[in-house]
Amino acid sequence: MIKACRIVYLITELDVGGAENSLYQLVTHLNPQKFSPVVCSLDGKGKIAEKLRDRGIEVACLGAKSKFDITVFLKLIKFLKRQRPQILHTYLFHANFLGRIAGWICNVPIIISSVRVMEKEKAHHLYLDMFTQWMVDKEICVSKEVEKFMIKSAHISPSKLTTIYNGINTSDFLSLNDEGKNKKKGELSISGFNPVIGTIARLTTQKGIRYLLEAFRIILKDFPNCCLLIVGQGPRERELKTLSGELGISSNVKFLGFREDAAEIIDLMDVFVLPSLWEGMPNVVLEAYALGKPVVATGVGGTREIIKDGETGFLISSCDWKHLAQYVKLLIENPQMRGEFGARGREFVNNNFSLDKMIKDTETLYEELINNILQ
Repeated sequence: MIKACRIVYLITELDVGGAENSLYQLVTHLNPQKFSPVVCSLDGKGKIAEKLRDRGIEVACLGAKSKFDITVFLKLIKFLKRQRPQILHTYLFHANFLGRIAGWICNVPIIISSVRVMEKEKAHHLYLDMFTQWMVDKEICVSKEVEKFMIKSAHISPSKLTTIYNGINTSDFLSLNDEGKNKKKGELSISGFNPVIGTIARLTTQKGIRYLLEAFRIILKDFPNCCLLIVGQGPRERELKTLSGELGISSNVKFLGFREDAAEIIDLMDVFVLPSLWEGMPNVVLEAYALGKPVVATGVGGTREIIKDGETGFLISSCDWKHLAQYVKLLIENPQMRGEFGARGREFVNNNFSLDKMIKDTETLYEELINNILQ
């Protein structure tokens, strides 16, 4: 085993997101006697970059001006030659693609990519992954469903793939007391609403928020004082706000944008909803579980692996806003069911998706590759 193995983590950007948060948790919890991490972003600085530096992790931002900025590739090669890592571990499509080519040019001994989503919108991502897989020693999938998808759709050899589930530290998710909840509701101007449902997602086509809005219109017929909280930002924000107005529900819908206090906002919700059209492994469901919230979500990708239908939440088909409304209303009407589902969800994430397990599984993979390739 190489002492303090040098690992460069390459990611497309370091703004707040599921991949970025997982990277942060990984590099800040690695065994420092065995692994020495450096993080490199193709894009500019972001909030996660600041947090990493605060924890003493070296961070380089290459400042890509666009997705087609060729100078970033040249900067990356120069960076890798200077760092001379034993392992290059990449996250997100552009970093996966550029990283494996640059890593191969720079003779990085071990190259690992992370596959975090079942890509249904951009077929060229799958083709580029397929054509460059020979440069990669291992691709880490965030769920068994993603692994199956990569074998079938990108024709990746099963020997190249492994699944390591996301993990969270449940001790980071503490419920507010009644006074704290009332204060937070006041800050959000929702004190007069009850019940509260919500979601946290990037506002893209993938996340299916338009179907949540359609479902909410049905929910309001029976619960006219209900509030819908939508946390996140993205390219569909204006379109979704317009749809909210067209559906006549805008006075009960709060678009909150990006929030640092997302966990506290989840804690205000009676039901958490994730209406995605496709997924890899949604961390936000684990976070909702950690706060004891029942979940209604589409049964796509790794979501099927973390929601026990009828026990910790309900699974529905994509775009099915009628059943989405039906199950949310069922949970609203049954506080005992909400409590039981939430308690089972919290127990499930504690037993199966701990941060310690994610770190241990990743370190084990690193050691296996080092022993097989470098020794």
